[in-house]
Amino acid sequence: MVTLLMIWALLNVAELLLCGADKFYAKTGRWRIPEKVLLGLGLVGGSLGLATGMILFHHKVSKPAFRFGVPCMVMVHTALALAWAFSRMLA
Repeated sequence: MVTLLMIWALLNVAELLLCGADKFYAKTGRWRIPEKVLLGLGLVGGSLGLATGMILFHHKVSKPAFRFGVPCMVMVHTALALAWAFSRMLA
């Protein structure tokens, strides 16, 4: 369980850092991180880091895939985490 939690935390920190880096790259006119990478990492568990990065850096907030997709990912991941936690309590 601890390992799974550590992987989840690292994934979210990495996603947050990628959002910050991509925003910095956008401002300096450098190579960008593809949206597929940001959304893909969010989908596999980094949605909280992605949502935090969007708010913190005001990044990708006008893109519909991010504006609507990321909150949905956060809700689904939260529901899955709660279901897992409750199933562990009942077992």
